[in-house]
Amino acid sequence: LVPSSTELNTQHGYCFYYSLFGNKVTTEQFHDLIQPQFYPERASVRIRSSIQLLRSYFETMHPIEFSLRSGNDIIGQTHIPLHKIVKPLQQKSGMDRSFDELTEEFHLRLAPSSGNEKIKPSEDENSQPTVKVEIKLSRETQISEQKPNNDKQQRLRSNSANQNPTSNTSVVDNELR
Repeated sequence: LVPSSTELNTQHGYCFYYSLFGNKVTTEQFHDLIQPQFYPERASVRIRSSIQLLRSYFETMHPIEFSLRSGNDIIGQTHIPLHKIVKPLQQKSGMDRSFDELTEEFHLRLAPSSGNEKIKPSEDENSQPTVKVEIKLSRETQISEQKPNNDKQQRLRSNSANQNPTSNTSVVDNELR
Protein backbone atom coordinates (compact mmCIF):
# COMPACT_ATOMS: atom_id res chain seq x y z
CA LEU A 1 0.00 0.00 0.00
CA VAL A 2 2.98 2.29 0.47
CA PRO A 3 6.31 2.39 -1.35
CA SER A 4 9.00 0.35 0.38
CA SER A 5 11.14 3.49 0.48
CA THR A 6 8.52 5.29 2.60
CA GLU A 7 9.06 5.17 6.33
CA LEU A 8 5.91 4.88 8.39
CA ASN A 9 5.61 6.24 11.88
CA THR A 10 4.63 2.98 13.60
CA GLN A 11 4.91 4.48 17.07
CA HIS A 12 1.13 4.96 17.13
CA GLY A 13 0.38 1.55 15.62
CA TYR A 14 -2.38 1.03 13.07
CA CYS A 15 -6.15 1.24 13.20
CA PHE A 16 -9.18 1.23 10.91
CA TYR A 17 -11.43 4.26 10.74
CA TYR A 18 -14.87 4.98 9.26
CA SER A 19 -17.90 7.13 9.92
CA LEU A 20 -21.30 5.44 10.31
CA PHE A 21 -24.22 7.89 10.02
CA GLY A 22 -22.04 10.70 11.37
CA ASN A 23 -20.55 8.64 14.21
CA LYS A 24 -16.77 8.30 13.94
CA VAL A 25 -15.56 4.76 14.61
CA THR A 26 -11.93 3.79 15.21
CA THR A 27 -10.75 0.28 15.99
CA GLU A 28 -8.29 -0.39 18.76
CA GLN A 29 -4.68 -0.05 17.69
CA PHE A 30 -2.62 -2.98 16.50
CA HIS A 31 1.07 -3.16 15.62
CA ASP A 32 1.45 -6.08 13.20
CA LEU A 33 0.20 -5.54 9.64
CA ILE A 34 0.92 -9.11 8.55
CA GLN A 35 -1.15 -10.76 11.29
CA PRO A 36 -3.12 -8.00 13.00
CA GLN A 37 -4.76 -8.88 16.29
CA PHE A 38 -7.60 -6.75 17.60
CA TYR A 39 -11.16 -7.28 18.74
CA PRO A 40 -13.85 -6.68 16.13
CA GLU A 41 -15.26 -3.18 16.42
CA ARG A 42 -19.02 -2.99 16.55
CA ALA A 43 -21.03 0.15 15.87
CA SER A 44 -24.83 0.21 16.08
CA VAL A 45 -27.33 2.73 14.79
CA ARG A 46 -31.09 2.64 15.31
CA ILE A 47 -33.22 3.58 12.33
CA ARG A 48 -36.99 3.96 12.59
CA SER A 49 -38.30 3.24 9.10
CA SER A 50 -40.43 1.09 6.87
CA ILE A 51 -38.74 -1.54 4.69
CA GLN A 52 -39.56 0.45 1.54
CA LEU A 53 -37.91 3.62 2.90
CA LEU A 54 -34.93 1.62 4.13
CA ARG A 55 -34.45 0.13 0.64
CA SER A 56 -34.69 3.56 -0.96
CA TYR A 57 -32.21 5.01 1.52
CA PHE A 58 -29.60 2.30 0.90
CA GLU A 59 -30.04 2.64 -2.88
CA THR A 60 -29.15 6.33 -2.74
CA MET A 61 -26.64 6.37 0.12
CA HIS A 62 -23.00 6.89 -0.79
CA PRO A 63 -20.63 4.09 0.21
CA ILE A 64 -18.98 4.46 3.60
CA GLU A 65 -15.34 5.47 3.27
CA PHE A 66 -13.15 3.11 5.24
CA SER A 67 -9.43 3.59 5.86
CA LEU A 68 -6.37 1.95 7.39
CA ARG A 69 -4.38 4.52 9.33
CA SER A 70 -1.10 4.95 11.13
CA GLY A 71 -1.46 7.98 13.38
CA ASN A 72 -2.92 10.67 11.12
CA ASP A 73 -1.61 9.05 7.92
CA ILE A 74 -4.03 7.15 5.67
CA ILE A 75 -2.22 4.06 4.38
CA GLY A 76 -5.04 2.37 2.49
CA GLN A 77 -8.70 2.89 1.82
CA THR A 78 -11.82 1.21 0.51
CA HIS A 79 -15.58 1.76 0.43
CA ILE A 80 -18.33 -0.23 2.13
CA PRO A 81 -21.03 -0.66 -0.57
CA LEU A 82 -24.27 -0.20 1.40
CA HIS A 83 -26.32 -0.16 -1.83
CA LYS A 84 -25.59 -3.90 -2.19
CA ILE A 85 -27.84 -4.59 0.81
CA VAL A 86 -30.87 -3.59 -1.28
CA LYS A 87 -30.84 -6.74 -3.43
CA PRO A 88 -31.02 -9.16 -0.47
CA LEU A 89 -33.75 -6.98 1.07
CA GLN A 90 -35.81 -7.39 -2.11
CA GLN A 91 -35.19 -11.14 -2.35
CA LYS A 92 -36.31 -12.07 1.17
CA SER A 93 -39.87 -13.35 0.94
CA GLY A 94 -42.25 -11.63 3.29
CA MET A 95 -39.75 -8.91 4.18
CA ASP A 96 -42.37 -6.22 3.55
CA ARG A 97 -44.44 -7.49 6.44
CA SER A 98 -41.75 -8.65 8.83
CA PHE A 99 -38.12 -7.60 8.94
CA ASP A 100 -36.19 -9.98 11.16
CA GLU A 101 -32.47 -10.10 10.36
CA LEU A 102 -30.17 -9.74 7.39
CA THR A 103 -26.39 -10.14 7.47
CA GLU A 104 -24.11 -9.23 4.58
CA GLU A 105 -20.40 -9.93 4.63
CA PHE A 106 -17.97 -8.04 2.42
CA HIS A 107 -14.31 -8.81 1.71
CA LEU A 108 -13.00 -5.47 0.54
CA ARG A 109 -9.63 -4.75 -1.06
CA LEU A 110 -7.65 -1.89 0.38
CA ALA A 111 -6.27 0.49 -2.23
CA PRO A 112 -3.34 2.85 -1.71
CA SER A 113 -4.31 6.27 -0.37
CA SER A 114 -4.51 9.12 -2.84
CA GLY A 115 -0.91 10.13 -2.05
CA ASN A 116 0.34 6.62 -2.94
CA GLU A 117 -1.55 6.05 -6.21
CA LYS A 118 1.66 5.25 -8.08
CA ILE A 119 1.83 1.91 -6.26
CA LYS A 120 0.68 -0.83 -8.63
CA PRO A 121 -1.66 -3.40 -7.10
CA SER A 122 -0.24 -6.90 -7.04
CA GLU A 123 -1.37 -9.22 -9.82
CA ASP A 124 -1.81 -12.03 -7.29
CA GLU A 125 -5.28 -11.65 -5.73
CA ASN A 126 -4.23 -13.65 -2.67
CA SER A 127 -1.56 -11.10 -1.78
CA GLN A 128 -3.93 -8.11 -2.01
CA PRO A 129 -4.61 -6.50 1.37
CA THR A 130 -8.26 -7.10 2.26
CA VAL A 131 -10.53 -6.37 5.18
CA LYS A 132 -13.68 -8.25 6.18
CA VAL A 133 -16.70 -6.12 7.06
CA GLU A 134 -20.00 -7.57 8.25
CA ILE A 135 -23.19 -5.52 8.17
CA LYS A 136 -26.20 -6.78 10.05
CA LEU A 137 -29.71 -5.35 9.87
CA SER A 138 -32.07 -6.59 12.54
CA ARG A 139 -35.60 -5.69 13.47
CA GLU A 140 -36.14 -4.77 17.06
CA THR A 141 -39.17 -6.20 18.80
CA GLN A 142 -42.01 -3.70 19.08
CA ILE A 143 -42.03 -2.04 22.48
CA SER A 144 -45.57 -3.26 23.11
CA GLU A 145 -44.40 -6.87 22.53
CA GLN A 146 -41.65 -6.68 25.16
CA LYS A 147 -42.41 -7.52 28.77
CA PRO A 148 -40.65 -5.24 31.25
CA ASN A 149 -38.61 -6.86 34.01
CA ASN A 150 -39.39 -4.20 36.57
CA ASP A 151 -41.40 -1.05 37.22
CA LYS A 152 -38.60 1.28 36.08
CA GLN A 153 -38.37 -0.47 32.68
CA GLN A 154 -42.16 -0.18 32.33
CA ARG A 155 -41.99 3.61 32.85
CA LEU A 156 -39.09 3.97 30.39
CA ARG A 157 -40.90 1.97 27.72
CA SER A 158 -44.18 3.80 28.17
CA ASN A 159 -42.36 7.13 27.81
CA SER A 160 -40.69 6.08 24.55
CA ALA A 161 -43.38 3.94 22.94
CA ASN A 162 -43.95 4.40 19.21
CA GLN A 163 -47.63 4.47 18.34
CA ASN A 164 -47.05 4.02 14.57
CA PRO A 165 -47.56 0.30 13.78
CA THR A 166 -46.19 0.67 10.21
CA SER A 167 -42.82 1.81 11.47
CA ASN A 168 -40.07 -0.63 12.35
CA THR A 169 -36.93 0.14 14.25
CA SER A 170 -33.98 -1.51 12.59
CA VAL A 171 -30.57 -1.72 14.15
CA VAL A 172 -27.68 -1.47 11.72
CA ASP A 173 -24.67 -3.23 13.18
CA ASN A 174 -21.42 -2.82 11.38
CA GLU A 175 -18.72 -5.18 12.56
CA LEU A 176 -15.13 -5.12 11.41
CA ARG A 177 -13.05 -8.28 11.70
